[in-house]
This record gives sequence, structure tokens and C-alpha cells, in this order.
Amino acid sequence: MRALTPQEIVRVWEAGLTMHALDRALALLRPVLPELDGSALAALPLGRRDAELLALREETFGREVTAGVDCPSCSDRLEFVTTTAALRTPAPPAASALHVLEHDGATIEFRLPDSRDLAVVARAGDADTAACLLLSRCVVRGDASAAATREALAHRMLELDPQAEILVELSCPSCAHQWQASVDIGAFLWSEVAGEARRLLQQVHVLASAYGWGEDQVLALGSARRRFYLQLAGG
Repeated sequence: MRALTPQEIVRVWEAGLTMHALDRALALLRPVLPELDGSALAALPLGRRDAELLALREETFGREVTAGVDCPSCSDRLEFVTTTAALRTPAPPAASALHVLEHDGATIEFRLPDSRDLAVVARAGDADTAACLLLSRCVVRGDASAAATREALAHRMLELDPQAEILVELSCPSCAHQWQASVDIGAFLWSEVAGEARRLLQQVHVLASAYGWGEDQVLALGSARRRFYLQLAGG
């Protein structure tokens, strides 16, 4: 994995402005995984996708992650610091495309959820309907309609692809409430890329105004040289 270049950051941000959040996550990976086309990226198991996004975040912005979340008990804003290593699970997603669950005398053949599945279930009316729809899309053979079977199937999917659910343990300093917060690495990285793109374009504006350079010329400069010219230009 390599970092996004300044030019790629600006291009991905511009393209992603009109995209759904799921498409933005895949757009972030497209420049650094050119061997995978759009269909192949969308077919990656969610844990594999998020592992790639974590690696991209580490290369582009570093290992330390600072994020904020509202306490579900008192609604106070809590800022926490973690690392990409702490958000990464040691077990990689299972390599096999199809898996088998034996439960209560039933045999269920299934695949792991991917971005295509999330795009469909995002239109579901409520969480329970979305969960059932997600599981039904992933079942290739067998009957997973029973509630106990669906629960066992969801548990097995998470065992096979633990990176698909990124959780952090948090404690609110205001009310002492403790909970597990879910981290959407795709949305988080997109917000960082959007902020960096705006910062880069501000630098382009300052240096273009001062020196008459074009956008490509400014973005091609190394970050140290850009900062030096910005100081000279009073920006």
C-alpha cells in the first residue's frame, strides 16, 4: 500500500462530492489498487476493504487517529485517540469465496458480505429488516429463515471476517458511561481526505496568485517546498 498523492487527494475528493458514502470508500482505494476494477473492489469482503482503507490511512496521514463521538448517555462530545494498529484485527478475512455453516441440523452455504450488499440494505426501512436482508443476500444455499440460524450465521460471518466490525472501548469523562463505539473507517478517511483537499486547494490559490503557477505545478511540489513558498508568499 502507498499513500495518496496530493493530485489524487484532490481528484478523489472532487469525484466523491456527489457519491454515496459506500462509493466514496471504494473511490479512495481505486488509485492505490489499480489491479482491481470497480466490480472487483465492490466484491471485496467488508473486512478486506476496511483493512485496505486502514493501510491507506496509515500511509497517507499516519498511524495516530484522533476522532470524536457523542456519548449515547449524556450527549457530551468525547474526543479519543487511537492508532491504526489498534483498529486492525490480527486475523485476515477468510480467503475462500464460499463457506459452510452447520446449525441445528441445517447446512447453510454462504459468502461474506461486501459493498454491493451494503448498498442494497442501506435502503431498508429499519435495522432488523436490513440485517435480515443482508443475511439473505449472502446465503447461497440452504434455509436461514429461523432466528437462531440467522444469529449463528451472523456470528460465523464475523468470526471469518472480524475486520468487518471495528469497535473501540470508550468511557465518557462527564457521566462515566462505558460503551463500544463503531468506527466507519471509510467515512472517517473520507472526511480527512476532504479536509486535506480543501487545504491543498487553498495552497494552490495562494501560490497561483503569488507566482502564476498552475494547479498541477503547485500540487507536484513536495510538502516542504510548498510550505516554504507559502511562507514567502505570506500564506
